[in-house]
Amino acid sequence: MPANYQAEVVGVFGQPVAENPTGVMQEAGFASAGLNWRYLNFEVPPEKLGAAMDAVDALGMRGINLTIPHKVAVIEFLDPTSTVSWQGQPVAPTTAAARNSPNYS
Repeated sequence: MPANYQAEVVGVFGQPVAENPTGVMQEAGFASAGLNWRYLNFEVPPEKLGAAMDAVDALGMRGINLTIPHKVAVIEFLDPTSTVSWQGQPVAPTTAAARNSPNYS
């Protein structure tokens, strides 16, 4: 099998996120499982949330967590046919599916 140097990317969208330690725990779990995955903190202001959600799809990201201030605002950007359950309620810090994303059909 040929070497694969392309890491899968997941992360968190929020503002602020600089002090969010979740990535340390996530990356330790990825390493323990032998996965070439990266967890990144993305500083996303509210007015850029739509563009950031489009980037999830465009970049082929495996998923994102959402934190303040995006837990409610993200609903309009979610794929209503996704198997990710949000049921019209504020989205807890959990993985969300971007509209039209092939990763979450």
